[in-house]
Amino acid sequence: SFLYSRQISYEIKNQRIINNVFVTTLHNMSSESQDPLVDPEAEIIDPSKDKMRQKVSKRAIATLLILVYINLLNYMDRFTVSSVLPDIQKWFGGIGQKKAGLLQTVFVVAYMVFAPVFGYLGDRFPRKYVMAVGITIWSATTFACSLMGKTHFWGFFALRGLVGIGEASYSTVAPTIIADLFVGDNRSKALSFFYFAIPCGSGLGYVVGSKVASLFHGPDKWQWALRVTPVLGVVAVILTLIAVHEPKRGALETGANQDDRVDGELSESVALVQEHSYIEDLKKIFKVKSFIWSTIGYTCVSFTIGALAWWAPEFGLYSIRLKDNPKEVIENVSYKFGIVTFVSGVIGVTAGAEMARRWRRRNFQADALVCALGMLGGIPFLFLTLYLFDKQQTFAWVLMAIGEIFLFLNWAPNGDILLYVMPPSVRSSAEAVQIVLLHTLGDAFSPFILGAIADAYVGKNKDHLTDHEKLANQQRGLLYALYVTPFVCIIGAWAYIIAGRHLEADKKAADAEALNEADIPPSSALDQMPPAPSADNSSGGGSSNPPVNRIVVHDIYDHIQNQESDSDDSYEEDNEDRRQLIQQPQKVNKRTERIV
Repeated sequence: SFLYSRQISYEIKNQRIINNVFVTTLHNMSSESQDPLVDPEAEIIDPSKDKMRQKVSKRAIATLLILVYINLLNYMDRFTVSSVLPDIQKWFGGIGQKKAGLLQTVFVVAYMVFAPVFGYLGDRFPRKYVMAVGITIWSATTFACSLMGKTHFWGFFALRGLVGIGEASYSTVAPTIIADLFVGDNRSKALSFFYFAIPCGSGLGYVVGSKVASLFHGPDKWQWALRVTPVLGVVAVILTLIAVHEPKRGALETGANQDDRVDGELSESVALVQEHSYIEDLKKIFKVKSFIWSTIGYTCVSFTIGALAWWAPEFGLYSIRLKDNPKEVIENVSYKFGIVTFVSGVIGVTAGAEMARRWRRRNFQADALVCALGMLGGIPFLFLTLYLFDKQQTFAWVLMAIGEIFLFLNWAPNGDILLYVMPPSVRSSAEAVQIVLLHTLGDAFSPFILGAIADAYVGKNKDHLTDHEKLANQQRGLLYALYVTPFVCIIGAWAYIIAGRHLEADKKAADAEALNEADIPPSSALDQMPPAPSADNSSGGGSSNPPVNRIVVHDIYDHIQNQESDSDDSYEEDNEDRRQLIQQPQKVNKRTERIV
């Protein structure tokens, strides 16, 4: 059907013609053909007038805004510690880079270990209550971290792990709610908005953490930076319980319960009894090749960004002190790094989502190819940033911004890939599995690994050095450690290219699985086709064609509509084609009949 729709889409350039031809053809076929498609007396569904395909409910928008706010807090909380890391190291007795890297490692290890638990719960219980519990845990433990004394490093270490447990609940469940609130291009736009919070929240974590700490004096000023997000977390819990809408899983995609819903507002606030076990869910997930390869690529993104987020401010601090400002403080560097990350995130996530959305109309591999482009494009800028930071700092900041824009192209397309190659019943579990894998091999250990490399270099060259030489030694140790990241980006780009080759087949399989899982009662003439008369008995009986669900007709219509939107700029150029099309309605009807 997609091939046929592509064949005629270039001739149908006007929205009015699409609507008229489609509906008229269905009427003609029902009234003139001996093999009717629909009951002539039944109501014909005009896809352009189906509000569910064109309109998003206010409740869905409100829920999306709340989820974006919580995701913003999620990443603010995660990177506030990075913004004041040197102060934390001094507070706990001058711990080294390796031990400081463990603070991020324990957070991510706890995060990934408990992600499958919350994924399992998210597929079976009301998701907003799962999120509320998690937000409460992370807010309370973050505040407790700010109360640790100088001799309680391991208590601080343990509490950072509990913060990871709380954040795991939200990250595994929130994208699946968005998937059940939006479909098609609306879902891509909603996901891109949701994923704004990753770079923007990370940037705000540096900005807010550094600025709040600078308002106070003394060695404990870093503690005040950690007390901002817990207060905002209380607001998030209240909004989650009161205002978040719990959509029915998969209802928009399968067209289930058409008569019972208004603008996608069908609710599901009860526990589900799944007919399959968690082991069966995992088997289903790991059969999806595009999921496996995109997860490998996303792991490389996680490794690179995790390492940069943790060590780049400290590397920048040492580089600036070496160049021209020996008294530079971490708060100023973290503030600049946060601004760069925030701006780059807005541009990168927006560009990545829009590039994938437009390119997808011509190439179904677009999401994976945009991710690969982001990885490859960021490599030269990342390398030059590291090399030039102690030489040309202004130029290095610009290069860093461009490199981060390329890396942030990945967020929205990668999230979209997982949601459309997985059937609705296992999406939370798939999110959890991806979280476990990308953090196990990504940002769980990249700060620790790079910190160990830096310490190994410093340890070999620390004897009989002046203060300036020790500073240079620390800067070079982090420089050589961070040089690992461009090579990881190459592996990630390769994995995304392979993932793209499997996307189309995996999406078709997921769509078929979603329809099999859904209980779809007939709601219109298109939901149940009358049996076609056999060749030897035109009065009825004989053959029995399978029923065609309305979602199939909508998919054809949406595809034509997407092709139409790409051709708006060539209106005058194709005006003659349009006139010929209007004059030859029978030709269009025949071609549309083949599509249907």
